[in-house]
Amino acid sequence: TENGVTLDFANIPAESIVPQHYAFLVPEEDFDGIFDRMKTTRVDWFADPHRMHPSEINHNDGGRGVDEV
Repeated sequence: TENGVTLDFANIPAESIVPQHYAFLVPEEDFDGIFDRMKTTRVDWFADPHRMHPSEINHNDGGRGVDEV
């Protein structure tokens, strides 16, 4: 990425995998493009990590956010 962030994945047994939540702060001017790409790839998204508000955007902390499945 532009700022050098990477996500590295390890090969581990499936039973060792536990749910985790990762959040990424992006500039407001980048959000629309990212969100448009999510919509065109038919990714399910929610306004919350508990998946209670499908196809919605949250406005927590004065910004916009989505949780991807």
